[in-house]
Amino acid sequence: MRLNGLHADFFILSQQCPCTYRAEWLYLPVGRRAFSLRPSWLMNIEEYRNYCLGVKGAEECFPFGSDTLVYKVLGKMFTYAGLEPKDGRFIANMKCDTEWSAELMEHYSGITFGYHSDKKYWITVELESDLPDELIMRLISHSVEEVVRKMPKKMQKAYHDIRG
Repeated sequence: MRLNGLHADFFILSQQCPCTYRAEWLYLPVGRRAFSLRPSWLMNIEEYRNYCLGVKGAEECFPFGSDTLVYKVLGKMFTYAGLEPKDGRFIANMKCDTEWSAELMEHYSGITFGYHSDKKYWITVELESDLPDELIMRLISHSVEEVVRKMPKKMQKAYHDIRG
């Protein structure tokens, strides 16, 4: 589909999923392909969701209302994020080792103490900040490890026995 001479497949998608719409994205006509000038290392809320759903044993739920994505393994929450931006930015909370979280907060402005969480064990990550996707994915995986590590041995074994 074309809209004002631009390839509009992504435009239509962004209208169907307002949580992924970014006004600063610019699509250029190049044959049948559209390119975004959005930096490739910025993770948006949809990419966050897709990564979380790919975690072994992960389940998505909405215990805090329809505007907050929550991800759990074996019934234990490892990350959550609002579907509405806070101060214009999407944020996600996840568990993190206290020493590593202090080090991360020194190096990245996009990581702060957990918002609406136990600030000792949870951090808040701005998805579209100075953090590369790889670090956000590593933090999500670390959060899962932290949650599983604190489970009883029987639950840890059940988690490790999950295929995925």
